[in-house]
Amino acid sequence: MGLGAMDRARAWIERTGVRLLEAEVWRMHGEWLVDTRGATHLTGASHLAHFAEAEACFRDALAVARGQGSRWGELRAAMSLARLRERRGETYAAELAEARQCLHAGVPVPTPDPELCPNPASML
Repeated sequence: MGLGAMDRARAWIERTGVRLLEAEVWRMHGEWLVDTRGATHLTGASHLAHFAEAEACFRDALAVARGQGSRWGELRAAMSLARLRERRGETYAAELAEARQCLHAGVPVPTPDPELCPNPASML
């Protein structure tokens, strides 16, 4: 599935008004960009532009899921965003906090101990 499929899915969503999977379409678009255009052989501005486009897709997915009240969609988008930030060597604690909030919906959850779990993104 490529960008053409993503474009057709978004066009169908706009045409029909059925937005059930809109957040997932945005998230999948971002994942596709990371997997195909964010390959390690890309360097410099091209590499950064592809990751920036993918991040925008993940943020759109997060916004749509929140607007729909879809905790599952929020969790998936937040985890995709956290993985992207990790891949870029950036911190991703805020994205994990968002994901945990989506998952537990106000239920207090302990923060993982960094010594026991050096990579908390792998837990979700």
